[in-house]
Amino acid sequence: MAAFARGAKAWADNCARCHNMRDPKDLSDDQWKVVTTHMRLRAGLDGREVRDITVFLQGSN
Repeated sequence: MAAFARGAKAWADNCARCHNMRDPKDLSDDQWKVVTTHMRLRAGLDGREVRDITVFLQGSN
């Protein structure tokens, strides 16, 4: 549960800087995994942030 809450905050704090917020239902779990892995490098996210954001997005779709 803590990872979900951290992921929601990290998603709002980091992803909204460059993107319009997407509905987590827009992509499947597998697609979100690819996106978050790719964005780890581009956005300079650490491993925990990526895991938490992925938990949030997959848990919301």
